[in-house]
Amino acid sequence: MIKAKDIRSMKESIIKYKTVLDKETNPLQIFIIKSKIKEQQYRLMDVESQLFNIEIYLYKDAQLHKEIFIDKYINGLTLNQLVIKYNMERTTIYRFLSADRKIFERYLYKVSPFLFMAALIISNTDKL
Repeated sequence: MIKAKDIRSMKESIIKYKTVLDKETNPLQIFIIKSKIKEQQYRLMDVESQLFNIEIYLYKDAQLHKEIFIDKYINGLTLNQLVIKYNMERTTIYRFLSADRKIFERYLYKVSPFLFMAALIISNTDKL
């Protein structure tokens, strides 16, 4: 499981490893660095799957919550920038971010079957 505060550091470490990889000549070190890059890329894929938790747990304004979370933790916007972008109060954004972070950091198996089935029913009724 990946914490919300670690997302930005993963992107930075991938960039750092790629620059080191370009300069490295030792085949063993190249292999080690490539494995570290692959590990960080797998962790980024875990982030995408954990973002799905936000959609499952929140039935109201799920897309807005997800966009605010992505802007804060992945794109690195400050609170003042979020206030201007979404035209919301600080306390509302803090509340959204707190709820999103708690949901994001839950394990996937903790999703209750009732919430999962409710999300499936709601998503299928939107298509009708």
